[in-house]
Amino acid sequence: MNKGKLSQEEKTLLDAVESGEYESTLTKSRRKELEPAANLTFKKISE
Repeated sequence: MNKGKLSQEEKTLLDAVESGEYESTLTKSRRKELEPAANLTFKKISE
């Protein structure tokens, strides 16, 4: 994946997020499920 260029789909999503059209539907239970993986990822990046 090229870090410098966004696909058309990525641009569309970014525009929607920045304009307030898109809102996350992350629930507390889903967040709890994802936190361990996110913490491991952050830990690996930080090392």
